[in-house]
Order: sequence, then C-alpha cells, then structure tokens
Amino acid sequence: MTPYTNPHCEISDLGDRLVVENRNAARRNALTPEFYDGLHHALRQATENPRIGAVLIMGEGDFFCAGGDLTMLITAQDMPEDARRARIDALNDLIRAVVACPRPVIAVIEGGAAGAGLSLALACDMVISARNARFTAAYVTAGLVPDGGLTAALTACLPPQMAAQMALTGLPVGAERLHALGVIAELTDPGEAIMAAMALADRLAQGPADAQAAIKRLLTGARETLLEAQLTAERDAMATALASPEAAEGITAFLSKRPPDFRRLREEHDPYPPAVRRRLGGLSRPTRPDRLDRTRPDLPGAGRSGPCHAGRSGGDGPAPRRPSAGGGGKRRKRSGPAAGRQPHGRGAGACERAHDVA
Repeated sequence: MTPYTNPHCEISDLGDRLVVENRNAARRNALTPEFYDGLHHALRQATENPRIGAVLIMGEGDFFCAGGDLTMLITAQDMPEDARRARIDALNDLIRAVVACPRPVIAVIEGGAAGAGLSLALACDMVISARNARFTAAYVTAGLVPDGGLTAALTACLPPQMAAQMALTGLPVGAERLHALGVIAELTDPGEAIMAAMALADRLAQGPADAQAAIKRLLTGARETLLEAQLTAERDAMATALASPEAAEGITAFLSKRPPDFRRLREEHDPYPPAVRRRLGGLSRPTRPDRLDRTRPDLPGAGRSGPCHAGRSGGDGPAPRRPSAGGGGKRRKRSGPAAGRQPHGRGAGACERAHDVA
C-alpha cells in the first residue's frame, strides 16, 4: 500500500485488511476534512487490491465518532447556500464511497456514535459494538436535520416508530436494543469490539473476493435509489437549517454548555401575546375536560357539566328530579338487593372510570 500520513487518520495495512482510525480523540473523533481524505484513500486502496478482504473503521480512544464538529458548523451560518451545500456534499461523497467499495466495510464501535458518526456507522456493511455503547441522531438537539443518508439508513433498518423517536427527539438508544432489532451484527464486552471485528475480517479474508464484491453490489443496489434520494433531500434541508435561528441557538447552547431555548423561538411565532396566554390559564397544554374551570366564561366548555353529571334533558346543569310514582315530590326508599345502586350504573365507580378514559 502507498504510504499515507494524516494527523487525523491512521491507516494500518495488515495484508488482508485495512484498519482506518479516526485520530481526533480530543473532540470525540469529530469528523474533519483530513479524516475524509484518509478514509477515501483507504477505500480506493481496497477497491484496487483484491487481497484486501475488509476495511475496518474505528475511533481513537473510547468513542467511535461524535459527528460534525460544531465549532466548524457554526461558521456555516455566514456562508452562501452553495457553500453550505458543498460542505454537506463532502460528507455525502464519503458515504457513497463506503457503500460503493467492493470490500466489506466494518464499523468498530466503542462508546457510541452520534450525528454524522451514526450516519457513517450505518453506511458500513456490518457494525460490531461494545454492549455499553449508545447511539444518537443528535441533530435535532442542535436545531439541525440529519445528513449523510441517516434518514435512509434509519428507515431501512428500524421500525418507523423507532426511527421517528431517534430522529425527532435525539434520545440515545443502547447497543443492546439495536442489536435486538438487527441493526448491530455483534455485541462485545467494552474494549473488545476491535478483537471481534478482527475475527470477522479473518473469516471474510478467506472468502472469494469476486463473489463477495458481487453480493455487496446486490445488497447495496437494493437500497441505492432510496439512499441517493435522501442524500440529496438531506443536503438541501441541512443547507437551509444551518442558516436558521434554531441552528444558531442550538449550536451556541451546545458550545456554551447550556440547554437550548427552542421554546423562546416558538413563542416568537405565537399569535397570542404572553398576557393572553396567562389569561387562558395554560390551555396551550392538554387539559382533561373534567378538570376545566367551568365557572370561567372565557374558557372552552364554560357552563357545561362534567361527563358524569350531564343533565338528562340535554341542557346545562343537573337534570330535575323525577317525582315518585306516589306523588308528593318524595322519592320512595328502595329496599332489597338493588338498594343503594344508582340507575344505569352511574355511581361513583362509573364516574371514576369515565374520568380515567377522558
């Protein structure tokens, strides 16, 4: 292999495999142009040399990759949109190269992967992970949208509800859960992912190179149309998001080590001034119908009785009492098994059940 030197990317040629290490541990192995160059170099070498049975991608230290470097992304706010798209296309081209490489590419995960680091991991053919690793589509927490084909990968390998939860909330998901869903090929004890990946590379290196390359083309070809469509759509959406007030707030908050205040940005578009919101008594949040203040005429449903106290006549307030059969306006006292039971099952228990459903 041609010697290659890069401060953020170390390539080890072990004869029948290449090990590519992202050497940016000080920033949790955030992606850099230097790493892009190094990984492209390794993938070209693997494509040209059938002796290479696999390419392993790992991160220096105890974390695979934290995605894009926010200290660099915040500078995109002042870039023209074409320049923002070009920066995103650099990541997309790397993802395409991983997918197009005829040799199997294995992600070796310690600690976890976030943002574009998750995009890179899921672009690989197989993922080997320590069981304590955590994975997060962290874009939304910075006011951004996924890129690097992540929406294509999530929808291809996860149930829709799970994909939506990861992308819309940014909540982390453990390696064991993703392994149970088939996203991760193998779990290991912490610190041993590289050993399991090496064992897998041993097996791959003993197989037929041309047949493996053909199989990979068939597997990736089945999802190529979706991937290309999402790479383009994500690039356009991310180029717009990078210049938005939400991204400015999210990235600044992250760099300042404080929670982002996206609610303030929402309230700037609220048609009701704060004084009106206070008068409405917090109705911007869901409220059970039986707990509304019926005495306030400015609230929806004012003057109506609760679901267990509705009048039989259809009007507001309790229904008039029916006189007893004997007249005189007095109700006859009941006796026997039915004593104490209210008609139609509308006792306290029924009322409580109605409130539980409401």
